[in-house]
Amino acid sequence: MKKGNKKKRGKFFGVLEYLPFLIYFVVLAYFLFFSESFGRTEGTQGYQYNLKLFNEITRYLEYHLEIGWKSVFINLGGNVMVLMPFGYFLPLYTRKRAGFLTVLCSAFLLSLTIEVIQLIFRVGIFDVDDIFLNSLGGCIGFFIYRIVHTARAGLLHSTGTHDPANIGQEGS
Repeated sequence: MKKGNKKKRGKFFGVLEYLPFLIYFVVLAYFLFFSESFGRTEGTQGYQYNLKLFNEITRYLEYHLEIGWKSVFINLGGNVMVLMPFGYFLPLYTRKRAGFLTVLCSAFLLSLTIEVIQLIFRVGIFDVDDIFLNSLGGCIGFFIYRIVHTARAGLLHSTGTHDPANIGQEGS
């Protein structure tokens, strides 16, 4: 294979490895701004916001019998889970392997940006509880990344190889 073809092929696969992150952002944008099933229709109401931390979290937990646990889980659990992939992907795709503080600040800023966009375009409610829960989800995603990365590194070390393709092969 010619050197130029190998370089092009490497670039193609380099771009391809970022595809899950890109797909995640496209799906995230759809559900946060366009999905009618989550009440994301064109904003006809006035601006809605919650600036009191834990106000909505408390309200959901307090009224769980009236609204049902499914609604509680979708709102609270969904807000945690929505940025978990971000917390996992960020250290995976950054050159210097983003640390906890970088992931926390990035998740906070991403969540704040999402909430401001929802407020401006009136496709959701600006909610500080969502920012808190989203940031928590980003941190959980980071810890999952660390657990997977540490386990993978231990597995590679125990097999005596640095090539993941050789794991499980005898004599490698």
